[in-house]
Amino acid sequence: MNSSSTTDYQLDKSDRIELIHECQYLTVVSFEIFCQTKETYAYALEQDEICVIFYTIALETSNGWKIESYALISTVHFRLTKPDLLRKSFQSLENKTIEFVSSELELIEEFCKRIELIDPDILICYEMKLSLYYLIKRAKLKYNLDLLVKLSRMPNPQDNITRHRSHMNADGNDLPVIVGRIVLELWKLLRNEITLNIYSFENAIFHILNERVPRYELSLLSKWFIDEGKKKQ
Repeated sequence: MNSSSTTDYQLDKSDRIELIHECQYLTVVSFEIFCQTKETYAYALEQDEICVIFYTIALETSNGWKIESYALISTVHFRLTKPDLLRKSFQSLENKTIEFVSSELELIEEFCKRIELIDPDILICYEMKLSLYYLIKRAKLKYNLDLLVKLSRMPNPQDNITRHRSHMNADGNDLPVIVGRIVLELWKLLRNEITLNIYSFENAIFHILNERVPRYELSLLSKWFIDEGKKKQ
């Protein structure tokens, strides 16, 4: 009986392991935005236009994850004299694509179209205030676009349907509700897994991947990007 019990336990344990590793065929989109700004640590909603949306698509397949990376760039403020320099900067990424649009409005609308086409199960940003929050608020303020609808799995709701705009997290902060999609803020997930004094992107990279990433002020990054690294006169 003892031998039989041990065998039964091992089979059950094996079955559980197979279930854990079963492919769920998830589609995950992680993204960050970049604005032209004179600010140091956060974008100014009324002044700072979104110049770039960087996003990565992760598709779960039976053979592992398939990763594709994109940069969607508005050329309004960007001096597009040497586009090859941008493409070279993405050489370290596999399956990368750089695409250009003519305005911030076209940038936002094109990104919404991509989300509808990709139809991700999960949306991930490292810090919501500098990415998803800003994108939603900027689109509403400047173009009267409701991205809570456009980014959802119900982009054309009936007028009589009432939607919840946000829900309260355990920490008391509001999280926008995008119907049909899971929205994750990465630094808060890390907070539950590792203990750090500061959960900045650079500090998290150092402690998790043992790699040092320099931290620059947003205004300096904006100047470098808009001016294509042009030397000071």
